[in-house]
Amino acid sequence: MTPARDLLRSGPLWGGLAGAVASAVVAVRDPHVPGAYGTCPFLAATGLPCAGCGGLRATHDLLHGDVGAALAQNALAVGLVLLAAIAWTRWALRTARRGAARASGPAPTTTSGGASTTLLLVGGVVVVVFTLVRWTPAGGVLGP
Repeated sequence: MTPARDLLRSGPLWGGLAGAVASAVVAVRDPHVPGAYGTCPFLAATGLPCAGCGGLRATHDLLHGDVGAALAQNALAVGLVLLAAIAWTRWALRTARRGAARASGPAPTTTSGGASTTLLLVGGVVVVVFTLVRWTPAGGVLGP
């Protein structure tokens, strides 16, 4: 396979492009404007913010360089954006190394990738705890 064809089949390339397009939409269409992206169904039904409430506003603020405002909107979303950037970078580097190794010699040995059950469980617990803490009087600072 040619390097150009390898690039077109690259998951990190398409994932990065999708992330860039989504980021451009959030950067241009301000979620601080009421109704710009609709209403959170959980918030509408219960009157309580979910773990994602304020996430679009936080991402918009990050894209405009206002980290303080982003943290005030949704600290969890800020952390997830950072983790997503790190994960995408690692994915892109591993894919590039694999492509370089394939071009220069025998096929490399691979290991199964993906998120472990433990990681998913810990992530789920963090989201639930973040949501519940947001609902307490002391956790009001975490509200959007």
